[in-house]
Amino acid sequence: MRISTTSGVRQGCISAPILFCVAIGWIIQQMSFNPSITVGSSTFTNLVYADDTASLLPSATDATTSLKSYSDSASHLGLNISWPKTKLQNTGSGCKPPDISVDSNTVESVNSFVYLGSLQSSNGQCRPDLMRRIGLACAVMTSLKRIWSDKRLTLDTKLRIYQTLVLCVLLYATDTWTLLSGDVRDAFHQKCLRQLLGIRWYDRVRNDEVLQRTGLTSLSHLISRRCISVYLGMWLDLTTSHRQTWLFSSTSTHHSTDLLTACGVAHGTSGSTFFSTVAPSRSIEI
Repeated sequence: MRISTTSGVRQGCISAPILFCVAIGWIIQQMSFNPSITVGSSTFTNLVYADDTASLLPSATDATTSLKSYSDSASHLGLNISWPKTKLQNTGSGCKPPDISVDSNTVESVNSFVYLGSLQSSNGQCRPDLMRRIGLACAVMTSLKRIWSDKRLTLDTKLRIYQTLVLCVLLYATDTWTLLSGDVRDAFHQKCLRQLLGIRWYDRVRNDEVLQRTGLTSLSHLISRRCISVYLGMWLDLTTSHRQTWLFSSTSTHHSTDLLTACGVAHGTSGSTFFSTVAPSRSIEI
């Protein structure tokens, strides 16, 4: 049955995130209780993308009051919090906080939470998100097995499909990862490339030769290149806005520290930060 509407935007409209940001911004300004956290010299209260909101709270005791204030402000626009999707997470030092209740709605406390497609872990490590990404990419790789075994397709075509459909899933949000030396393993990447080349386990082909045949680089190099491109973009934005020329000399370490501080990255900072993701249950009508 077709339902005619006279206001609002269609599903998938590119203006929807902008409208949500305007509405969420008004809701946050109207909150009677809006705590914040401090990272370096910067203060943060929340992170907002469309109807997904992450409130940054210094302690678990502030979560109940903050969510109650948010819910009251959102009701003026006809918006309701999706309580089943709202979670409480400790992203700093300390133990897992207890579940809380807001207006007879239970907010579950979790150790990990998927926010904007990335797995946020309480210990701050990116390895769980990496393993999750490998699992998602493996599912895509398996669903395309008929394409990999099709001998009518050239290797160049298969590589393009692999980079478009598999690598984009594997490398999603990798530019925000902070990985340890033992986190990145090229086993999955190598396994996929060997499947494209038709190499069996008993063929004894070295990994370097596999990369040479396909013209691709290792997974660790792909992740490093993405991370560097983000920090390079931030560095260019800073130098453009301040109209300064950064000279890398023997004091480049001090320049790097100043750059990270300006970007809001704290060194040796500890404490408890609580994320509470809030999603209004219905869209805004304008």
